[in-house]
Amino acid sequence: MTVSEDSTPEDIAEQCARALMMEISHGGCFDSLAAPIVTICSAALNGNKGDVSAIALGTGCAENHSWVTLVRDLEQIFGVRGHFEPQTDGSGIFCKWVGTGWVNSARGMK
Repeated sequence: MTVSEDSTPEDIAEQCARALMMEISHGGCFDSLAAPIVTICSAALNGNKGDVSAIALGTGCAENHSWVTLVRDLEQIFGVRGHFEPQTDGSGIFCKWVGTGWVNSARGMK
């Protein structure tokens, strides 16, 4: 169902609730819209070289062609490779990234 001029507030609320429940059913800590930016930050901007970040993503990410392409691009551009494991409860995937050593150049050296 899509929103139209004759949709009632209740119809819109029901549509939003269904979309929310669908995202929750996929598991993970981030919804499918936030997953790409969280993945980029986790992989490329992870503090000191050798630091490890870990994120839990829902099953929808692993099935999403654009997210898989993003992961491949991160490996080519930043030279980082993620380690992916299914979550123990089967509700998604667990991603680990080793930091690239990128730091904020605007921050002063200590």
